Amino acid sequence: MKTNRIILALMLLTLGANVWAQNSNVMYSADRIPQNNTLNPAFFPKGDKNYVALTAFNISFTAPLSYSEIFYYDASKGQTNIRVDSILNVLSQESHIMYNGDFYLFGYGHRFGNTFITASAEVKTSVKVGIPTGLFSFLNEGNYNHRGAGNELSLVDGDLLHVQAYTEYALGVGHKFGDLTVGARLKLINGIADVSTANTRLDLYTSEDMQTLKADMYYNLHTSLPNFTLSSLQAKDIKQFILGRNFGMALDLGAKYEWKNFEFSAALLDLGSIHWVNVKEIVPKDGTGTLSFTGLDLSALISGGTMDTATINRLTDTINSLTQMERVDGEDYWTTLPTRFNLGATMNITKMLKVGALFHGEYNRSLSPNANVRSAVLRRNTTLLAQVNLFNWVECMASASIVNDGNKTDWFNPGFGVSLSLFKKAQLFVLLDYISNMYLVDAKSFNISFGLNAILDSRKGKNK
Repeated sequence: MKTNRIILALMLLTLGANVWAQNSNVMYSADRIPQNNTLNPAFFPKGDKNYVALTAFNISFTAPLSYSEIFYYDASKGQTNIRVDSILNVLSQESHIMYNGDFYLFGYGHRFGNTFITASAEVKTSVKVGIPTGLFSFLNEGNYNHRGAGNELSLVDGDLLHVQAYTEYALGVGHKFGDLTVGARLKLINGIADVSTANTRLDLYTSEDMQTLKADMYYNLHTSLPNFTLSSLQAKDIKQFILGRNFGMALDLGAKYEWKNFEFSAALLDLGSIHWVNVKEIVPKDGTGTLSFTGLDLSALISGGTMDTATINRLTDTINSLTQMERVDGEDYWTTLPTRFNLGATMNITKMLKVGALFHGEYNRSLSPNANVRSAVLRRNTTLLAQVNLFNWVECMASASIVNDGNKTDWFNPGFGVSLSLFKKAQLFVLLDYISNMYLVDAKSFNISFGLNAILDSRKGKNK
């Protein structure tokens, strides 16, 4: 036991880095949830020969502001106020809003001897909204310190929005060679929609005497969308939506190794890309937009936490009257899927208690279809895990994660989960992790998963 503790300590130190997630890390410690095969194709529910994964959802959300940073309650006046200064200070820093939603439509797994096969279908969606930090810095500080040629203020620089949705049909196989299990999964990708604001910028020029204000603007809304609307939906449109026009392929690889009461695992996921067609672009009608104003000083746009709404209205009216756009055909393009990897290790303390650690990373190499706009972002997290298995009927899981979203680190993110196997035939699970704060009014991120499964044969202990 002393040797086991030393190995476990070294293992945790090796994995001690940072974390972020789209999938639930709590699920990684589960022995009985079939969907953990999506985290590593070498995983198969212990003790099961056949399962049907009926449906499952995984939703994650990250925002730069918590509820308590937006609102505060003034007890002396009995009213709730908006923290304008606090909001602008936070949004003036590098930040973004992210949403990921996975809908697990159906899954099946069958084990025969030392080999197992799996099949699944999923719909995956993701939304990233970039915060224009220059714009909020301008609202917070004004434009007085950015006067004269060569001292322009960059209000927007880069992508503000990226939305993507696609279906995924996967077929996997795994085999156990003694203590080593290896698995692979091939996935056919059908792209539903891809929208991004490629190469969008807005620069503000202010003359020395503050009498001239000029904004140079360029935007490019890049879209690949289904070629129909709900009002004109026909049978051929449904067929196109299911079978798709934007095809791609992806590969998952995984392995796990069992030694004494330890289990080590590694997986490399989503090695692939999608080819997008039916591309349209929304761009300025004359190539660029130049907006000019006279005698406009915006240095006092915000004073004492109050916005000068008259100035905002004049600025908005001018932009609306001068901005014109057109919709043009674009060229087809490829986007790579965010590549994910998992490195995990667990130790069975007793027959009922298991502890471990997981390092999860996600590397996104292309957030834009524009060849001149590339962004490589590495999000990562490290999670400590614990699981209690009560007679294969109930699994209770807990976790604590250190999360890095590519910009900043959040040092404490707890998680919890429970899986109930009713009569060892029907399974219900609910998992909640990446909670950035125990107090919900201070929380900025969370990840929730829940689902239903059916076990087609009786479980007989911990079959490894």
